[in-house]
Amino acid sequence: MTEPANMSLEMFVHESEKRLTAAMDGMRRLDQGWLEEMLRTARGIRGAAEYTNLPYIVRMSGALETLLFRLESLSITPDKVCLEVLQSGMTRLQGMLGDPSLGAHTPIEEELTAIEVTVTRITPPAPVLDDLRRYPQAVAKALNQGLNFFLIDLPLSGDATAKRTKLAALLDNLQVIGEMIDSDPPLEANWSVDGRFTGNRARLLLATVLQKDLLLGLTSLSEERIQEIPIPQDLQTAAPLEEEHNDLLDAARLGEAEERMRQEHFERMEQERLAREAEAREAEAREAEAREAEAREAEAREAEARVKAAREAEAREAAAKERATREAEAREKAAKEALEKTAREAEARASAAREKKLRSAEQKRRLMMIVSGTLAAGIAVALYFQMEPNKAPPLPTIDKRPEKIANSTPAPPVAPPKTVLAPPLSAPEVSIPPEPKPEPPPVVASPAPEPKPEPEIAKQPEPVPAVQATTTAMPIASEAGNQPNPVTPQPVRILTENAPGMNSPLAPFANLLKPMNRLKATPYERIMPPKGRITHGEMLFYRIPDGHVVFSILSLMDHTAVRPDDSFTITAKSLAELRLVFQVDPNEAYLFEFNIHGRVLVPTAFWDPFSQISLKAVSMSRVVKIEQGVYHLRDLAAYKVNNLLKILKKP
Repeated sequence: MTEPANMSLEMFVHESEKRLTAAMDGMRRLDQGWLEEMLRTARGIRGAAEYTNLPYIVRMSGALETLLFRLESLSITPDKVCLEVLQSGMTRLQGMLGDPSLGAHTPIEEELTAIEVTVTRITPPAPVLDDLRRYPQAVAKALNQGLNFFLIDLPLSGDATAKRTKLAALLDNLQVIGEMIDSDPPLEANWSVDGRFTGNRARLLLATVLQKDLLLGLTSLSEERIQEIPIPQDLQTAAPLEEEHNDLLDAARLGEAEERMRQEHFERMEQERLAREAEAREAEAREAEAREAEAREAEAREAEARVKAAREAEAREAAAKERATREAEAREKAAKEALEKTAREAEARASAAREKKLRSAEQKRRLMMIVSGTLAAGIAVALYFQMEPNKAPPLPTIDKRPEKIANSTPAPPVAPPKTVLAPPLSAPEVSIPPEPKPEPPPVVASPAPEPKPEPEIAKQPEPVPAVQATTTAMPIASEAGNQPNPVTPQPVRILTENAPGMNSPLAPFANLLKPMNRLKATPYERIMPPKGRITHGEMLFYRIPDGHVVFSILSLMDHTAVRPDDSFTITAKSLAELRLVFQVDPNEAYLFEFNIHGRVLVPTAFWDPFSQISLKAVSMSRVVKIEQGVYHLRDLAAYKVNNLLKILKKP
């Protein structure tokens, strides 16, 4: 419903409730003129309800109007039962006005039935106009004067004014040419039409000297509307009038002058009738024109209101779009800032982890140097004190002056003493605290930089590989050639059973390799942004300073992938159904899960060999089902590896 219609309905309800309350108060007090006031109130509510298209209120108010009109037209004082019926009907009408939208669900049949029964009870029976026995005096007069009886059925149309005008004009004509005997509905004593007459039909009993053909021409009615009523045989024996009256009547019938006068009078009456009908038509035309003008004005006002409402709606829609744009930009900015903050935090954690690993490696190296130096010094001291005291070579004195050192003669060579090897010493165990894993934890940790070896010091351990962890013992000199004799334990294998061979560059990621089946019959056709959002999200991919690759679908949150008869919305809960798919073999692929922030961290140890092995595409897919270990996937989006390589250049 438009805004002007709402305003009209509110005005109608307010005005009707006020008038109805006042009329009901007058009825309870039995004020003077309360019946006329209540009739006007019911009539006004019915007309307004017809204009505002409230049919149930029209029925209720129309029934009350009929009852009130009968009470007023027949000058009947309402009894107790009639007052109760009026009170009940007015109360129900007042309740319907309180909420017009519930009118169709309001039970009113009981009140309507009570009103109809009351109207029938107080309405007198309609007169039987075609029974001439009810009018003995009129019949006797007609027999003496040679009059004919006609029953005229006059249909009435138009508004109340037009009906009264048409009936009054016909009564004027008929009273000139004859005598009115009775009417239905009953009219005033002088056969005048008062303002309360609102019927659609009038029946008149007329006694006249004219024949039916002349009467048809005078009234301009159809033949079935005028019925001649014959005088019953038993009434034709009525006493005649005095002789002189019969003579006068005969003379009147036979006089030519009288006949001409009558004809002239009929012609004047016809002209007047035509003039009145023309005036009535003009009045109807003016009223119709006024109604059309009022309708055009109302339509113009409604059109203006619709234009105004459309402009306001357009302004609200523009404001909503602008607000949605600003909110989307703010969310996008916040998402980028959060992403940058996360990247910076990850970089800081990775840098701190690298520094800590370097410090740990340096501590290990220094500890190994100290242990090696201590072992070498202990061996040298032990060998020195095992020599014979008299054969121990004197320790040379060192002169700080360079010229004496240059001119001094070297000491004679001393035969090497017998070497007795000390029992082998084992390197002390050193406990090193475990290193914290950076967040997000990479699948393969990058190896620490190899420390520089010191001269004549025990060989440093090799960097620990990502796949196999080995431990190298401290080298001890052996009897055969002083060659290092490392003790190497067995490597610890951390690969899964279904992993590829050790020579594959993707072997460390065998736990992510799954059998899969792509559902290609009905893939998702497009990804739609959420309602009210203008910008469309997309997957972001970039390298962080460690060289690892980050795939992020944060801007695709709340987007919906659609296909025929199915849709999938990306939310925090539905992220568990998504995988980042890296396919190398036809029926197997590496499946990476998204974290709660919609990101996947792909280590560089995986991305670099994969991008060289497979040049097809990386896809974002939904796990439809897992059946006997096989992942059934339906793709949402795919990205060519060649295009990714152009963007994901190493920093």
